Amino acid sequence: MQQWQITPYFWLYFGALLLCFYVSLEAWRFPSGYGRNWFRWMIASIDLWLLSYILGFFHKDPQWKSIILRAEYLGIIGAATFWCLFSLSYTHTGGRWLTPKKTAMIFIIPVVSYLLVLSYPLHTLFYKKVEFVQEDGLVLLKKHYSFGFYIWTSYAYVMLSVGLLALISSFSKMSRSFRWQFMPLIFAISLIVSSNLSYILGSNPLAPYDITSLSFAVVSGIILYVMKRFRFLDLIPVAHEHIFHSIQSGVIILDAQERIIEINPAALELTSLPHDKLLGQSIHTAFPDQACFIEPHLQKQHHKFELNFHDRIFEAQIIPLQHASNNPLGKLITLYDITLLKTALAEIQRIARIDPLTQVANRLAMQERLDTEAERSRRYDGTFSVVIGDIDKFKMINDTYGHQCGDYVLSTLAQLLQETARKSDLVARWGGEEFCILLPQTSVTQAKIMLERIRSRLAKHVFTWNQQTIRVTATFGVAEHKKELPIEHTIQKADQALYQGKHDGRNRISLHISSTGIPLPDFSEISDKETGTEIQSLSYQNHLRSLK
Repeated sequence: MQQWQITPYFWLYFGALLLCFYVSLEAWRFPSGYGRNWFRWMIASIDLWLLSYILGFFHKDPQWKSIILRAEYLGIIGAATFWCLFSLSYTHTGGRWLTPKKTAMIFIIPVVSYLLVLSYPLHTLFYKKVEFVQEDGLVLLKKHYSFGFYIWTSYAYVMLSVGLLALISSFSKMSRSFRWQFMPLIFAISLIVSSNLSYILGSNPLAPYDITSLSFAVVSGIILYVMKRFRFLDLIPVAHEHIFHSIQSGVIILDAQERIIEINPAALELTSLPHDKLLGQSIHTAFPDQACFIEPHLQKQHHKFELNFHDRIFEAQIIPLQHASNNPLGKLITLYDITLLKTALAEIQRIARIDPLTQVANRLAMQERLDTEAERSRRYDGTFSVVIGDIDKFKMINDTYGHQCGDYVLSTLAQLLQETARKSDLVARWGGEEFCILLPQTSVTQAKIMLERIRSRLAKHVFTWNQQTIRVTATFGVAEHKKELPIEHTIQKADQALYQGKHDGRNRISLHISSTGIPLPDFSEISDKETGTEIQSLSYQNHLRSLK
């Protein structure tokens, strides 16, 4: 122990060292990423700095002091550099430009400075000279600095300031929980900077002891408290800016005058203006083609609407931004690309309304269209006709040639109906071997003329199955819609006309006429609540089936 100069301050520094070591152990408990690795290296550098200072300052041997000086400077250089990188990573301030190449460039001056320290006394680029003096019974190492030291010191303070500014600039952007992490960190680095400045400028109140190294005890205590109390390094603040630029949906932020103050890349794709020229522009200038669609929605609160951009469909939402005092700040516009969703929904709706065998509309699609036409007829005093067609003796075709042949006949007949019908008409498979045709703006007389073309073409068409020729005919019943009656009434009348056509010999067009050779039951006059409705309906259906 004769080589050691132990004073009461030794125990203060030793206690600070133990506290720093404990903080290092705590830091290694957390997973990597989000600045945690840089923080570990920073604390490790502080540990090396403080340990080397203790071993060098409190030892008497000059040669030993010279050796330890090099280890101490490794800690000094590492602490400043890693602090800067930690702050930028932790706050995500340098997330977009802190690439591996640029990170390596940050280390150029620190590495060169440390090489100058290692190679002393072969030159005087960092130290002019280092001498040993005795003050108050202590053997001290006195350093006289050269320009290399001042270059490094200036660079170190730049890095410390950058890290400090990163914390301060991110302070207002973070939630309240993370602000309690930031405030102690800002105070801690400010304490280190102020104590180090007092040491370098010769105004150290604890001279000849280095107050910077002793301040590490306070800093370590602050960091440990933040770890335990506010879960520092456990809960990491989210990079709001990174999310803003990475989110796939378009985001546009407007000020109170509806000028663009920020726009993310996803929304930037929708305009031809570059980002720098877009900022400050009115939303109407940025999207001139959509201005007339956006304008009515800007004054509404939390409003959703759809916009079309370059063959893409977006769901737009406008959210007002306000101060805590409810004064308007501006508006947030989000744009979600729903093109694929709309396409998929349209395809699902199409499939849901298409008969899978014949590829014409199904009963659901026809019923919707009939309801629409009935409403249009009621409003605008229009008319239309409804046709119910049925393949004659279809059961015999199935029994003779098989159900696959029956499917072939149904598909072929559906194709013939589609080809013969007008663009405004709708052909649907009504059920089984029945088809329904809607003829807008068509009277029953006009419908008969068109249906005769279909019937004649079908009668001449050659159906071939397994090298056998099949003759297929169909009977059609037609009824004209009356606007004062429900659409169900017209469908029943067309069905009754079909009944009449089957009774008259099939392969014909039958118009609904009230006075015929055979009495036709009028189901529009039968109430669902009347006793016997089910029996009469069933009797009618069985009779019609026997005619087929």
